[in-house]
Amino acid sequence: MERLSIRPATPEDAGTLYTIHRESVLRAYVHIFPPDRYPFPDREMRAHWVDSLAEEDRDVLIAERSGSPIGFVMVSPGWLKHLFVRPAEWGRGTGGVLHDEAVELLRGHGELARLWVLEENERARRFYEARGWRRDGERRRADYPPYPPVLRYALRLAGARTRP
Repeated sequence: MERLSIRPATPEDAGTLYTIHRESVLRAYVHIFPPDRYPFPDREMRAHWVDSLAEEDRDVLIAERSGSPIGFVMVSPGWLKHLFVRPAEWGRGTGGVLHDEAVELLRGHGELARLWVLEENERARRFYEARGWRRDGERRRADYPPYPPVLRYALRLAGARTRP
């Protein structure tokens, strides 16, 4: 297996984030958002990634294998916002490495981190639960039709440190 590298995203990476996000969602969420009934919101997501990379309170890291982007993670103070990996890379450790990098970034913002995950995304729920995340009882509806339930998870950050 070729070596994995992690680098900070730049504004020029918006298209890369969009592509990885789209590939992952179309595979992982097909049972939640059937594409023939709920097409991927291409225009909105392209704009989302451009805007997200312009935000100062967000950290985005990209995982690359042999110079090719294969996954990314985004955090903001107290929140793991996004973690997506190309389906061809699932099960190869990329998600775990990105998760651990995200947790290190989150430690700089306090002792507790949170994230939202689709209730029906059992793969992601198992992934987070195996890494110590626990449901905290909060739930809401997703922002996109058919508005499936989303669960909030929390993680206590042992050894949290604050940024100087």
